Amino acid sequence: MRSGVVRCSRSAVAALLVVASSLAFGGGAAADPPVFSPVELDDVTPVGGGPRPAIAFHYNASTRSRMRMEYQSQGSCKTREAAEDIRAIPLLPELWADPVNRTRSFVTFGGREYTLDHIHFHAGAEHRFKSEAGSAAMEAHFVHIRPGDPNPVVVAVFLTPSRTLRLADDPYGRLVSYPAVLEPETGGDECRKLDGGDVREGVDLWRLLPPDLETAVTYRYTGSLTTPSGSPPSYHRPVHWVVFERPLPIGAEHSAVLRHIWSAFPNGNARPLVQGQKFTTYRTP
Repeated sequence: MRSGVVRCSRSAVAALLVVASSLAFGGGAAADPPVFSPVELDDVTPVGGGPRPAIAFHYNASTRSRMRMEYQSQGSCKTREAAEDIRAIPLLPELWADPVNRTRSFVTFGGREYTLDHIHFHAGAEHRFKSEAGSAAMEAHFVHIRPGDPNPVVVAVFLTPSRTLRLADDPYGRLVSYPAVLEPETGGDECRKLDGGDVREGVDLWRLLPPDLETAVTYRYTGSLTTPSGSPPSYHRPVHWVVFERPLPIGAEHSAVLRHIWSAFPNGNARPLVQGQKFTTYRTP
């Protein structure tokens, strides 16, 4: 069954585009025992008929969306750790002066709303395919959360460097660009915020997703976080994973920025594959 996608425009006050998609986990997938992520995605079970939760994207469509860039440290900000990341955090609606933009970005999954909490980046990619040698250069994770529900919905997009991509055509480059990272020896509280709270203006969230959502292939499974959280740090599970198959481009110079940050680690800030687990991956459409 192919996914059905509806694009419609909300009122100017809401400033949202709504993409309603029947891309979803296969029947019963939400109840699959969670495994530890990341995994290889080649063990595919075709999606059959029957009821299944749908995922729909409700992202802010305004060209004036604002995101704050932060470096997330696991310990002392004077050193780098492999289990750290850089994340783009949507500014809270109440901080926006323009009432047109007083909206939030979220997805609905199984009829429930999960708000976009942040986007973070791994260099290199974490998920991969057995049929492909190596892995993509980077992977972006869109983390969506819901109050009272500890199990997030995470959308993953692979990124590959392009030497011919102009900055105007590089939405990821607008997030991952200099001045983007404070060196660890800077010390102090400023380590936790890029340039003391580096704000990116005019972020178009839709351009961070594949343009062909109506036909885009995704892989779904029930896994875990790949960045530890909490105290003591742990890889929380379950997490509802939606991984787009098709990679998107990012400017080579901006990809190099992230890869340089964690160049001291063999896998960058990507968690190695967790192998030897039994699980099911659902491919749609």
